[in-house]
Amino acid sequence: MVIEPIVESSPNLTRNVSRKSYATSNTTMEARFNLCMLGSMRVLFTCLLIALFAATGLKAQPMNVNETPLITPEVKPEMTELIPSLAVADMAKAMDFYTRKLGFGVLLQNGNYMAVGRDLVQIGLVLDRGSAKMRKGSCYIQMGAVDVFYRELQNKGVRFTSELRTQPSKMREFSVTDPDGNMLVFGEYMGNKTQ
Repeated sequence: MVIEPIVESSPNLTRNVSRKSYATSNTTMEARFNLCMLGSMRVLFTCLLIALFAATGLKAQPMNVNETPLITPEVKPEMTELIPSLAVADMAKAMDFYTRKLGFGVLLQNGNYMAVGRDLVQIGLVLDRGSAKMRKGSCYIQMGAVDVFYRELQNKGVRFTSELRTQPSKMREFSVTDPDGNMLVFGEYMGNKTQ
C-alpha cells in the first residue's frame, strides 16, 4: 500500500499527515460525536417526558402482575363558565334588545334557544311563550368601566330599572330589564382591588 503524504504548512510549521491516518481519526471523531449526540438526545427526550408528565398531571398507576402498565391522566372536575338561561316570550324582541341595545352578539341560535354574548359574558335565551306567567330571572354581570357602559346604553335610549350609583358594598352598579321582565344588573367593584 502506498501512502501519499498531505503537507499542511503554516509560516512556522510544516508537517506530513497520511491520508489513511487522517481518515481513521476523522471516522473515530465522527463516531464519538454521534455517540455523544445520541446520549444528549436521550437526556433531552427524558427531560421532555418529565416535563410532559409534570405539565399534564399524568401519573403512573400501580400495576398488577397480569396488567399492562398504563399512564392515565388524573381527571379533576373544573367549572369554567356559568351561562344563565332566561325565559323569553318573543325571541325577535329579545334578540333586538340584547344585540341592538346592549351590544351583545348572537353566538348560537338553535330552535327555541339563542345564546348571546359580549366580552366574557354569555346569556342563554329560551323561548317560552308562557314566560309572562312565570317568575322572572336575573343576572349580575360584574365588569370593568361600568360608567362607560352606562353612558353607552344611555346614548342608545335604554331605560334603566335603577340608575348608576355606588352601593355601600362598594359596587358601582345599575340595572336594566329586558322586554320579558328579566333583570340584568351591571356592576364594578370600586373598593381596594387587592383585597
